[in-house]
Parts: sequence; C-alpha cells; structure tokens
Amino acid sequence: MSTETTKHQDASDYRAVRKASIGQRLLFLTKDSFLYGGVWALSRVLALFTVPILTRLFSTEAYGAMDAIAVVGSLFVAIMTMGQDSALARFYYETEKIEEKKEIISQSLLMELVICVFVTSLLFLSSEVIVTQVVKAPEYSMEFRLLVASYPFVILFQFFQNLCKWTFARRKFIFLTVGSGMSVLFLTLILVPGVGLGVSGVFLAQLLGMALFGLWGMFICRDLLVLPRHFRYGWEMLHFGWPSMMVAVISAMIPAFDRVLITHFLGLEAMGLYALGFKLAFLMSLPITAFQTAWGPFMLALYKEDNAPETYNKVLVYYTCVISLLGFCFVALAEPVTILIASGRYRDSSVVIFPLVFALMIESIAWIMGIGIDLSKKTYASILSYLIGLASTGLMIWLLIHPLGILGVAIGVLFGRFLMGISYVVFAYHFYPLRFVWKKPFAILLLTILVTASFQFFSDRAPIFQGFFRLTLFAGLSAGIWRGVISERDRSDIISKCRSVFHPT
Repeated sequence: MSTETTKHQDASDYRAVRKASIGQRLLFLTKDSFLYGGVWALSRVLALFTVPILTRLFSTEAYGAMDAIAVVGSLFVAIMTMGQDSALARFYYETEKIEEKKEIISQSLLMELVICVFVTSLLFLSSEVIVTQVVKAPEYSMEFRLLVASYPFVILFQFFQNLCKWTFARRKFIFLTVGSGMSVLFLTLILVPGVGLGVSGVFLAQLLGMALFGLWGMFICRDLLVLPRHFRYGWEMLHFGWPSMMVAVISAMIPAFDRVLITHFLGLEAMGLYALGFKLAFLMSLPITAFQTAWGPFMLALYKEDNAPETYNKVLVYYTCVISLLGFCFVALAEPVTILIASGRYRDSSVVIFPLVFALMIESIAWIMGIGIDLSKKTYASILSYLIGLASTGLMIWLLIHPLGILGVAIGVLFGRFLMGISYVVFAYHFYPLRFVWKKPFAILLLTILVTASFQFFSDRAPIFQGFFRLTLFAGLSAGIWRGVISERDRSDIISKCRSVFHPT
C-alpha cells in the first residue's frame, strides 16, 4: 500500500470515528495509543537496557554527572525546536495543495536549523562555564561538547520523526523510532564496555546514532522538501510555535532545576542516586506518552461533536483507572527493581520513585482536563501554568532538600506538578466552556495514593510478607475500581471484547 493511500485511509478513519459510538471511539483511541505511542515507548525502553551496565561500570558520581549534563542540555533542544513540532501539525492541514504543504515543511525545517546553528555555536563557546558553574562537574567539558555536537542531528531526527507521524507514514515512523533507539543502544555497548571510552562513549554513541537516523530521515522524506521561495509560512509558524517552545523549555527546566540544586547542595553522589530513581520513575511516562500521542488527534477530531464531552469524560475515568493501577505497580516494585537493575549501591534511589511517579500521573490527568486551552487557542495560558509549576517546585525543593535529601527534591517535584495541574485546569475552564465530571477520577487517584503510601508502614517487614501485602492491596484496589467505578454495561462490553480477542469466532 502506498504512503498516499495509507494517509487517505487514516484520515477517513478519523472522520469515521466522529460517527462512531463512544465504545468504538475508546477502542480506536486504544489502538492508536498502542501503535504510535507503543513504538515510541519501545525506543525509550531500549535506552534503559544500558542502565545495569552503566551503573556498574561508572561510579555513582560519574553516573550523576552524566545524567545532569544530559538533562541540562535538553533545555537547549526545546529552544532549537521553537515549537515547530506543534506548528507544523497545525499548518500542514490548512491547505490541500501539495506544493504549499512542501513549502510549509521546508520553511519549518529551515527555521529550526538556523536557530540550531546559532544556539549550538553559543553552547560550544560557553561549555566551560556551563559544566563548571551550572553542573559543578568541570572535568566533563569534553562530554558536554560531544552532546552539543549531536544537537543538529537530534533536531533533524525529531523533525522527520514528527513529519512521518503527522503525514501518517507509519512504516517510516516505526523505522526511524525503533532504529534510532537500537543504534544508540548498540553503539553505547560497543563504545563504553567494549572500547572503554567511559562517559564520553555514551555521548559519542548518541552523536553517531542521531547523525545516522537524522540524515536518513531527511533522505526518506526528501520528496516533501523544496527550496523555499519565500518565508511567509515560516513567520506565521514562528508566531504560532513560540508559546509551545516556552512550555517545552519550562517543562525541561523543572528536571534541570532539581539536578542543579542537587549538585550544588548534595553533591554528585546524591545526584547519581536521584538520577537512577528518576530514570526508573520515567518508565511511568511510557504508557502516559503512548496515550498522549494518540489523544491529541483523537480529541481534535471530536471536539465539534455534540456528544464530545461524554466521550472525553469516559476517557478521563478509564484513563485514571488504568494509570492508577500502573502507578501502584511501579511503586510496589520500586525497591527490588532498583536493586536488580543497579545493584545494592543504589538501594536508596527507590525512595524518590513514589512521588515522581504520582507527579507524572497528576500532570497527565490535568493534561486531559485542560484541553480547553488548546481548543480555545489561548496557548499562553500553558506558559502561565508551567511557570507556576516551576516556581512552586523550586520553592519546595529549597525548603525540603536539606532535611529530607533527594526525597525532599522528589516531594518538591510532586508539589510543583500538583499546582501546575490545578492551574492548567483552571485556565482551561476560564477560556473554554468544556467541563469534566472530576469527582470520580479524583477519588480514584486519592485512593490509589493512600493505598500506595501504606507500603511505607511495612517497609521493615520480611520480603514474603511485603509481597503478599502488596499483592492483596493491588487485588483490592483493582476489585474496587472494577465494581465501584466501571458501570455494569461497560464491564459487559469489556468482557465481550476480551473474549473476542482470545476466542475469535
């Protein structure tokens, strides 16, 4: 099947879902979540395969420095992107003329590359200052330069990966996403434990992997590129995209901010413990991002329909149920998984996973309830909510970092995401008339937090008792959600769909 045929078929799928029942819409959303989001999640999981190796090869200080450099550096990728990932998606479908589409794509890419060259040059010139004053790891200046050298290729890769998603080039999207993850994984294994390049090998592997797939992405999408004849679309997309860029930068500042405070007040060894805990908690973002990847186009396809609010509320309840049970499992397995992956040296990393996991969950739920910001096109409200989150996170970390250490940092992140989520929903309600039935999802989330927190009271018991206790809690929470939240009709539909999967007629 050709790319053009696939694109039209997928577009017709979105038109058809507007006329579908709520159950069919939920099934459609689930399938798309597994496709695009699942592929993205797989690429992130590949990167985690190096964690057991790197945590054993590197000292805790070296692992912490590597993580701090990577997270602080991600701030600049958001600046280079300049919100063009969302701007391209918005402008691409405003015209049906293929030549205009090519102009939009090419002008967006040109703008990103120009900004990338400018920012990359500044980073090279100021690399010593950044690693010395910000990260407090002056001996890693060469590693930071390797990271900066990869940014032009990272920008290319992300641009063409997003282009494949928005043009429904599914095979190309899968190839780029999974292929890049595998190449960086194998290069890391070759250069670090194989050649013995240490932390430098990690960033060199990213440079080589992103160069390969960034340039390959440009090659396989070359038919959509032209030499721009003007820059009219570029200026419009720049105006549209800068609020998204600000949101991305502020969002990246939150994890960068906690790294800076840890390296300044607790040192690189504590940074290494926090880095591993954060990376394991980041696993929770895989199902979240899988859902969000499909939710965006699904939500926009339905918002003009009369029964859209009913569908959205159904999605909110079901999503909260699923993500709550997953969050419970992540926290329940935090300590044994930490020891298994990184050895007993990193046992204390597990204490940050509980608050960090629920911080991600709260933010994702608020993102559903705050779709009024996107629908109203008042994107500056996102900036305000993220600024509230950044300020509150910094304040709580500053108050808690000395008495509680890395646990205080994680609690500060949770508090900041909570306030950011509330403000995000408040702004959405102010600018758009869509309202959610929030009491049931809130009750589910609160119950899950309370049940999960009960682990702490039995942390000193025998492992067998802990396992039995947590399994019992999970069964009780699952049964409570199944019987108390999901209606009898929906339960019947779910059972019948599961039977059709395992016992097709």
